[in-house]
Amino acid sequence: MKSESQLPTLKNEAQNPSKVKYVILFLLAGLLYCLLPLSHVKFGDIIITGKDQSPEAVVLEVLRKSPVLDTHLDLPIALREEFGLDFNAFNLTTPKPSPFPFHIDFQRTREGHLGTASFSSFVECPKPGEADTSVRDTLEQLDAVYLLEELYPDYIKIVRSAHELEKLSPKKLGVMLSLEGGHHLGDSLGALRVYARMGVKYITLAHNCDNVFADAAVEGQRTNHGLSDIGKALVQELNRNGVLVDISHTSDETAHQAIDANAGPLFWSHSGAREVFNHPRNVPDDLLHRLRDSPNDGVLQVVIAAADFMGDEPTIADVANHIDHIAEVAGKSHVGIGSDFDGVPTTPEGLDDISKYPSLFVELYKRGWTKNELAGLARGNFIRILRKAEKVAKDLKRMQSPVMDVPYTRHDLLDNRDKH
Repeated sequence: MKSESQLPTLKNEAQNPSKVKYVILFLLAGLLYCLLPLSHVKFGDIIITGKDQSPEAVVLEVLRKSPVLDTHLDLPIALREEFGLDFNAFNLTTPKPSPFPFHIDFQRTREGHLGTASFSSFVECPKPGEADTSVRDTLEQLDAVYLLEELYPDYIKIVRSAHELEKLSPKKLGVMLSLEGGHHLGDSLGALRVYARMGVKYITLAHNCDNVFADAAVEGQRTNHGLSDIGKALVQELNRNGVLVDISHTSDETAHQAIDANAGPLFWSHSGAREVFNHPRNVPDDLLHRLRDSPNDGVLQVVIAAADFMGDEPTIADVANHIDHIAEVAGKSHVGIGSDFDGVPTTPEGLDDISKYPSLFVELYKRGWTKNELAGLARGNFIRILRKAEKVAKDLKRMQSPVMDVPYTRHDLLDNRDKH
């Protein structure tokens, strides 16, 4: 044991001015290192200091605390169409050029303050007379997302619930699973239940074609006059399994009927405002009124990257006009971001890829959006309705059995049922 005379004392240290000087320099260097991220941040080509209260500085403060949650990115289909799902052929840690379909990589994820992305699986609509490979192709894309998590464990974490979203490490990109079209189900509610167990958080009722469940907004033939009987059963089973009923891409009639049948929150994964730009993929005001008035809550995620739906040669200002209109009609607590990056060939000017999210938020801040409203737009509004969908599912599973209905197309099952 050391004697009292051997123990270091402040007096003894003070007798060595050289050592004290180095200790002080070391402490100052450490303090400077800690303060540097707060005092010197880059926003595009702009350098932001800690005391800066410019719109850019305010937006970065918001997005540090509430990073963007984008409910629609088409990375799985981009990997399929560009690389044949060969994971040896690309590296998402290497920055890529912006031209379609390379709107996303991990560097731009950080630059854009993207915290969570729903990687949507997409397959083309089945063609009459040809083999329907929708379920196979869907499973391959879901597998691709799980492979991304396996191959990039330091960058990606698949999330399955609102709780996991809120507990997600800021060092990782949270990834949700979703399906873009009812044809992904292969006319099977059983497929829906399997997808739900895999972690799928929303399914779009129809894409650019009618299916056995619902009619589409674009290229649809109004086969069902909205939602079919089996489509209503699908909505019920989506509710029971905690999968959001996505009415983007659907006809107006389908959307109204789906809202009537829906016990959970209203949800559009990637749409715009028809009053701002007249396109069938955008949402008319009568549906926005239903979003505003719904006792089930809801959110419309705005398709910020799809130039075709935003206007003629659109800019960031045009995209902000869509967001502002939806907020004015339905309320700022009912709007979010669902970009469609990697799924569109052209983007609005100034929104080239995911690194540009902050520029859109700056535009909205200049228009009077508060920090709390921007945080809701970025992620809070969606997390709120996801939590409500989970509660609906929990209640329904206590009260209801799985839906056993099958579409009229499933003669393989119906013929066997007729025996009894």
